Amino acid sequence: MGLDVSHVVPIAKTHAVEQLEYFPVEELSISPAFIEKHKALLAEVHDEEAKVTMTVLYVMEKGYQRKGMSSLFYKDFQNGRPYFDLLSVKKAYEYLKDDHISTLEALQQNFQKNFIENFIEGESIFYASW
Repeated sequence: MGLDVSHVVPIAKTHAVEQLEYFPVEELSISPAFIEKHKALLAEVHDEEAKVTMTVLYVMEKGYQRKGMSSLFYKDFQNGRPYFDLLSVKKAYEYLKDDHISTLEALQQNFQKNFIENFIEGESIFYASW
């Protein structure tokens, strides 16, 4: 099972990055206040494969982790669901588990620095995908 954990923040589409990641607005709909706060950054994207145009919010990565969570993480967090609060990020920290890639100490240091310390409620999104 591949796990990617990310911390991202909204950015304008004009940001000088070639390949930008984005969230469709419908995936952010659990937080209407977040959408409202960042409505000036919303953009339209045409998905050629699905033949639809959707409203999206472009994001820039502030923190990333590959694997390194206990199996209980998958029960308590939802795949692809965005979390907008620091409490959820701190809860995720409790599931860190060493693996063949990283020691627990290395995971804790990375998570503290790139997820907890720079997470700003109302600005940041935390999510995991598997």
